[in-house]
Amino acid sequence: MNDVEVGRLLTVVKMLDQRAPRPDEAGMLRKLWAELLARVPFEAAQQAVRAWYGSDRYRETRETITPADIAGWWRDRRRDPVVERRAITASARSAADAATRGMALWAHLRTGLDSEAAECEVEARRSLLSVRCPWGPCRAGVGERCRDGRGRALTRTRGEVHPSRRALALDPGEFRRANDVACADATMYR
Repeated sequence: MNDVEVGRLLTVVKMLDQRAPRPDEAGMLRKLWAELLARVPFEAAQQAVRAWYGSDRYRETRETITPADIAGWWRDRRRDPVVERRAITASARSAADAATRGMALWAHLRTGLDSEAAECEVEARRSLLSVRCPWGPCRAGVGERCRDGRGRALTRTRGEVHPSRRALALDPGEFRRANDVACADATMYR
């Protein structure tokens, strides 16, 4: 934000909060806020002010907003996309685990499997989905179902995961050694 935008923002803050500091004649308050909020877009600062004065924290404490509050709000909103993606993936994985456990319990009730066998089935599925599928046309990510050559998700009747993914999940060392031999054979005949 520049000085003019900070001046507009301070005017809004003063209108919302009578305890907000008054601008001084030399403009030092505006310059200080402009320096502290230089990397925060004006629209984001406006949203931060609205969020602050509408928050439970403000209603409880009646504290005046500071540049640190605005910068912190902005920093929280523009989190690192990789961190965000990992959090979403972890959340989705735990939801998928809960759904798989629920399905195993349903199978246990429906088919008469004992609960231990149902839990073993859940663990087997989880371990099979814990690695990426190495099969070229599929390349399903961790936690994703394998897909056939047409892009359709594999079902139990179609094997659920590709044999190469099963081999990788059950014995990663053996799979890599076999894959290295296959790659060496392929390059030898070029």
